[in-house]
Amino acid sequence: MQSFALNQVGPNTFAIKTNAITTTNAQFLFEYTQSIWSSVKVNFWVSSNAEIQVGQIDASGSALVSDSSCQNCFSVYSSLSRAFGANEHPVIRVFLNGFNLDARSGALQISAAPTNLQGTNITIKVTMGKLTLVDRVVLSWIAFAPTAASFVSYGGQVSKNTFSGSVS
Repeated sequence: MQSFALNQVGPNTFAIKTNAITTTNAQFLFEYTQSIWSSVKVNFWVSSNAEIQVGQIDASGSALVSDSSCQNCFSVYSSLSRAFGANEHPVIRVFLNGFNLDARSGALQISAAPTNLQGTNITIKVTMGKLTLVDRVVLSWIAFAPTAASFVSYGGQVSKNTFSGSVS
């Protein structure tokens, strides 16, 4: 997410997920609580390079695993399509694409970062502020080895304002 505007802070749902991708079109699904959100701007990146691995996680309930290393955080897990070699030194980036903010929350503070990669298993730690309670997160990730992945790609932005009507 590059930027966003809220009408108010309160319990809400928000998520941006990939709906369909073809060789000429990328379609996204926006989930939101209309009374809360007034605008959002997200960046996207598309590549046909098979050496670049991407994924999307929509985690809630038992998929949000408590993390004893901090008071208000949890871990989520995903899998790569293939393991990286010992000398590839992968780069992994995680992006927060959405969440459900609980009615008991007094603020919105949330972050996500990769913390472990073992073979094809990736661990992502989600940390929240003391007043933030979420029961769902939507994350996306990208993983690549700089030595193997050449970048023939396209990126851009998607903006949504006033959140009325429908978008496809």
